[in-house]
Amino acid sequence: MTLLIVAVVLRLACVSTYAVATYRRTAKPSLVSWSFWMITPLIAGIAQHFDGRTAAGWLSSSYAVGPALVVAISLSRGGSAVEITRADIVCAMSAGAGLVLWQTTNSPLWAICFSILTDITAAVPTIIKSYLHPWTEPVTAYALSALATPTALIGLTDWRLISIAFALCVLCLDLVILIAVLTRRFVRPPQDSHMGAPPGLEKDQRGATWE
Repeated sequence: MTLLIVAVVLRLACVSTYAVATYRRTAKPSLVSWSFWMITPLIAGIAQHFDGRTAAGWLSSSYAVGPALVVAISLSRGGSAVEITRADIVCAMSAGAGLVLWQTTNSPLWAICFSILTDITAAVPTIIKSYLHPWTEPVTAYALSALATPTALIGLTDWRLISIAFALCVLCLDLVILIAVLTRRFVRPPQDSHMGAPPGLEKDQRGATWE
């Protein structure tokens, strides 16, 4: 139980970090990714609850709180990556298809599989953005999230794959995004207008304001 409490604290710190960055407009969340990240863990948690895996269900459901807050702040502050690309549309359609398949199956195992597929597909726009514009994604938030998941998993007593698969998916996505951001920040200087702007860098080389 102690480790689960620590994991919750780390999750809250992660959410607070990203939410504050979004409010300050130093983070530019992808609405496609964060909207589906709000929906999929909630449904995954409900599926786990109905299958009798209460602790795992609460863990999965907790992942919906942060994205909901980020989406709300992003829409109110106008700080989201609102330029919808073809990749965003394809990913949104694929993620939507995953949700439909998820709801049409009576098997908890397939429900979790489709939820994971949806989550991964929804993450693609953020992964692409992290690679192209690494300064628009806060490193601290993903680092805290990556630390929270294994902490929570260690605290669980149910280690069946169906119980921990969704959390493992979240951990892998956090690490992929974190590696993409850190690698691209190291390879290219922040003054590169195609890499996104770090906090404090108000204008890129083309003179566009980062707000």
